[in-house]
Amino acid sequence: MILNEIADEFDQCIKCGLCQATCPVCKELLLEKYTPRGKVQLARYYGKGELDLSGHFRDIFAKCLLCGSCSVTCPSGVDLKQIFLEMRREIAEKRGLHPAMEKAVTAVSSKGNISSEDNLERTEWRESLKSIPDHLYEKDKAENGSSCDGHY
Repeated sequence: MILNEIADEFDQCIKCGLCQATCPVCKELLLEKYTPRGKVQLARYYGKGELDLSGHFRDIFAKCLLCGSCSVTCPSGVDLKQIFLEMRREIAEKRGLHPAMEKAVTAVSSKGNISSEDNLERTEWRESLKSIPDHLYEKDKAENGSSCDGHY
């Protein structure tokens, strides 16, 4: 089950909906289940044992970009990003990685980056740029948390 520490976050949500205004996924998909408010409710009911971790449940949480804009907007100070990270962790432990994320994880494990490209060739695009210092973008592999790959 969900860690007890984030269960308190559920009760802080006043369901005002301000998080919807800044959520890029919500703006595109226009369904309550994809809003931060909707995902908090799903997590709450899962935490109470009233919902199972179905494939559909996993798909809903996988759509979140984990950008954190909802947390910044929340007037109640709910750490929405933390709730969604914990839910993803719970889903991955119980149901495995979402198929869309398996490729990224495999790429990071084998190539050190999410694009599955050879790291020596990944920076060829910058040869035509004049103002980027040589030391930038020179990494053998992605660092955890340095880009979107850190969220998977």
